[in-house]
Amino acid sequence: MAGLDMRRQSDFITMLLELGKPGKDTPMTHDPVLLCTETIRTIQMVSDSLLLRERDHPLSQQPFSGCCDTIVAKTKVVSTTVERLQDSVKSALDPKKICVLLGELAESIAILTEASVQAVFMLAEGNSKCGKPIRGAIDNYPLARARLAIQLATDGFQRPSLTPEQVMAISAVVATHLEALRAQCNSAGERTKNEQFKAAARGLSGVASLLVAAVKEYVGSPSQAARLQCATFSRPLVETVEALLSYVHSNDSFLGTPPYIPQDVEQYVKPLQAAARVTCSASCLFVGSMKNVLTSPKDTASRSNLTKLAGTLEDALAELVAAVKAIQRANLVRER
Repeated sequence: MAGLDMRRQSDFITMLLELGKPGKDTPMTHDPVLLCTETIRTIQMVSDSLLLRERDHPLSQQPFSGCCDTIVAKTKVVSTTVERLQDSVKSALDPKKICVLLGELAESIAILTEASVQAVFMLAEGNSKCGKPIRGAIDNYPLARARLAIQLATDGFQRPSLTPEQVMAISAVVATHLEALRAQCNSAGERTKNEQFKAAARGLSGVASLLVAAVKEYVGSPSQAARLQCATFSRPLVETVEALLSYVHSNDSFLGTPPYIPQDVEQYVKPLQAAARVTCSASCLFVGSMKNVLTSPKDTASRSNLTKLAGTLEDALAELVAAVKAIQRANLVRER
């Protein structure tokens, strides 16, 4: 999967906002408080899927140097977004602006974490002291990411005020992640000769076709009955994705072996991994505090805590950049 594709699949909250194009004033239909919850769920999914176990697959084709550049660039984006979120609650609350910024934060933290994990993998690939990984049958991360993206997307069918433009945004997210799921299943089926993976890919296509037909009907002739039909046909799709993840997680034989990293290299890797974990945790705490401020705008304690947690997040970002630069100074990676 190319680095560009990884980014396209990690911006599903931003895609779902569908806040209008230049020169177009689209009505605000998203609840910032709900979006805080969705942002936290997204960051937790990324952290749990990528940082609790060493990877045996690369996340993208991005080289180590490219990962380092992405980390440095995205820490700046996160810092700016956090600052703008703090500013947004100091004056009159603008729900649309806050939603846009929360979408940017979710996407940036996801890409920042992905780049950190990819950097570790490529460090092992480019260091002669490290052992090669044994790749498992399937990469769990695209599956977990697709499950959450499809869940959040299809939840939108519950909104009575749904517009055809928003339905198209939902469809775009679902299509992007179904493509990734089918690719994973077909690849796993080819490597393992396990027909259940190929059957899963066919099953996803089957249930998706029903949803596509319902979406086309709604876009062509919007009505509450057509919207409810989209909601009805989205449930089998979500259940199929859940069943696929359960199947993968229930079989240890699908797991691979991560690359061996000796202690003298690991001493540089551990600070990077720790900083990535703290960044995800601090981001969730910050967004949780943001949610408290939105719920109780006049609560001075919540506003004070928001400022404090923004500082904690800034410290974590600084540690992340410092860890990357330490690896670069140690010249541990020889890129081809």
